[in-house]
Amino acid sequence: MSPGAALFILLCTAATASAAEAEKEFRLTVEGSPAAMYTGRCHVVAVGGQETILPISGAPPFRQLVIGRHLDCRIRQDSGAGFLVVEVRVGTNVSRSRTQGAGSVITISLQ
Repeated sequence: MSPGAALFILLCTAATASAAEAEKEFRLTVEGSPAAMYTGRCHVVAVGGQETILPISGAPPFRQLVIGRHLDCRIRQDSGAGFLVVEVRVGTNVSRSRTQGAGSVITISLQ
């Protein structure tokens, strides 16, 4: 392998690692029935490894922009009435879950 090819591979590997470590904008949304009370929390990991817990609770709608490298949310429907839809968008990727009934839990984890 030539020195130029080795340098190119090294630079490509470094660029890929940097892209994987880049902070992202996670757009968290909780929709559903106004009577669907919920509690939960999101664990956010930043590029430097700093960790933050974001507690959330209430009734739909809820919207929050979260900046980080990794997002892990667990949201529990507390009331028996209605339904919840939890959605997280990262760029053009969308992760969405729906639940109905007291005690039901939605877990979403994205990197």
